[in-house]
Amino acid sequence: MSAVPIYPVLLALTFIVTEFLESGSPLQVANRALLLAFVVTGGLQLGFTLVGGRHRAAFFAALAFLVLFDALVAAVLIAAAAAPVLAGIARDRRIGREDWPTLTRVANVVSIAVFLLASGPGVASGAFRYYSPPDEVPSSAAGIEAPDIYLVLLDGYPRADTLLSQLGHDNGPFLESMRGLGFDVAEAAHSNYTLTPLTLASMFNAKHIDKLVPDPPSGWPGQARRFSELINEGAMLSVARQAGYEVVSLPMPTGYTTLYAADRFVDFGLMTEFELQLLDAEIIRRMLRDVQLEFVRDQHRQRILRTFDQLSKLAEEDAARPRLIFAHLLAPHPPLVFAADGSPVRIEGCLWTLCAFPSPLPTYVGEASAGQVTYLNSLVKDTVTAIVERSIRPAVIVVFSDHGSRYDASDKAEHLRSLLLTRTPGHPGMFPPDSSPINVLPRILNAYVGTGISIASEESYWIGAAGGENVFFPLEPFDPSR
Repeated sequence: MSAVPIYPVLLALTFIVTEFLESGSPLQVANRALLLAFVVTGGLQLGFTLVGGRHRAAFFAALAFLVLFDALVAAVLIAAAAAPVLAGIARDRRIGREDWPTLTRVANVVSIAVFLLASGPGVASGAFRYYSPPDEVPSSAAGIEAPDIYLVLLDGYPRADTLLSQLGHDNGPFLESMRGLGFDVAEAAHSNYTLTPLTLASMFNAKHIDKLVPDPPSGWPGQARRFSELINEGAMLSVARQAGYEVVSLPMPTGYTTLYAADRFVDFGLMTEFELQLLDAEIIRRMLRDVQLEFVRDQHRQRILRTFDQLSKLAEEDAARPRLIFAHLLAPHPPLVFAADGSPVRIEGCLWTLCAFPSPLPTYVGEASAGQVTYLNSLVKDTVTAIVERSIRPAVIVVFSDHGSRYDASDKAEHLRSLLLTRTPGHPGMFPPDSSPINVLPRILNAYVGTGISIASEESYWIGAAGGENVFFPLEPFDPSR
């Protein structure tokens, strides 16, 4: 009986699994990519079967996928198929005949081995982690009158002094308008860390990273997965749930900084950063590049707009219990996609979350950055106004950033000067002028539901001279007031 060709699908899945393991993200980021690889490769295989035998169809289906995503493996596959032909020429001085069934059997065995080799280390290290909300029963003592808590994270939003000195942008009118809506402005706010995953891990656990990760894993993927675990299993989330809160997550596109283990996860159906980066592979990178780049920018615009719209809609819901709503927007962090009036702009480069602006900052990038901040301010103001006016229950609102800007690579303090705007009805002045993200949840939960969470130090850390792939360590104390 002839072998069933399974190697096209296995090779496609191996490619996705390999990229997933390098991402350091939970398995959720690869769900659609794995399904699409299976469907597309299987569809190609079925389509080619209509014009040739199933063995030839399998070969060309595999080849089509690999040419697009992994040219090196495609070349190896072609060489394997050509070997009998070349052997016939060498032996009999005539073109040999391809034994397609034998090629299928060999390719099946090889693809199974490659898939197991690729996925085995991930299984051993626990990389195939799929987060879901824990089975926690809210405390019967939870007060039904507890306020909703909105945590609106504007990624990389600089403090007002940075905006003025680096971009010439006066953020004073916006801050005054927020004061008029009942917000306190932490004039000397700073972040505890210069990268998002560290800030979120410390915030959701109310502890510093040296206490949470005393012995860091080696390499980027392992460290990213550790931070993802701390974010999704944060101690403050457990405290909030026990106080009766429903946790709601409105995610950014990056997997390892996403709160998946929410009681309610709002999926906008947009592409994740992992999926977008797959489009950067081999030949696909060179096909209709301008169209691809505009598609990426449009996905980014839509995610920002839909997140703000969803925040307004959540306020209108007559929820049975209070909610802790965490909305993470990748803005004003690059890519720059909005002009000051909300119209689309196109600034070349810097499409992903770990990119940084060129230093010194070119004039046109500075102007575009100021424009995006201006439009973002209007979205924030309109959204928090809607939340305050429409909320069924009182609304505690925190608009903050996880770190400052990176306009000047040599200015470490700039990277830590962040935004913190807080509306805490019944508890004005809850946050000191020099507050940081690590104590946002302890202060709110202590005040409104009577928890006794310890307040951590507001100190900041700078990532030292990391070696190799150690992007997040070592950490060095740094005074952001310098």
